[in-house]
Amino acid sequence: TKARKAAEQGLAEADRAWDAGDKAGAASQYRNLLQDRGRKAALKPDEKARLFGRLIDFDAERGEVESAKALLEEAASGNVTPQVGHPEGLKLLAAHQRQ
Repeated sequence: TKARKAAEQGLAEADRAWDAGDKAGAASQYRNLLQDRGRKAALKPDEKARLFGRLIDFDAERGEVESAKALLEEAASGNVTPQVGHPEGLKLLAAHQRQ
C-alpha cells in the first residue's frame, strides 16, 4: 500500500541517520512517523519495537524522562514492547512493567 511504502521509506531514512550517529535527526524522523497515523499503522510490530526503543533510549539518555515515559505508555497501549538498550531506558522500561 501507499502508506506502507511511505512508512518503509521514512523508517529507512531514520534508521540510516541513527546508524550514522545522527540520533537527534533520527529521533525527529521517528517522531514524525509516530504522528502520522497512516504511516504508524503501516509499520510492522518489530519496526515499532525498534522505533519506540530508540526514541525511549534517546530521551532517557538526554534526561527527558517524562517524554520517555509517555512513549512507554504509547507503546504499551499499542501492545508494543520497545527494544530498549540504554541503561536509563532499561530502568524506565522495568519500572513501567512493574506498574
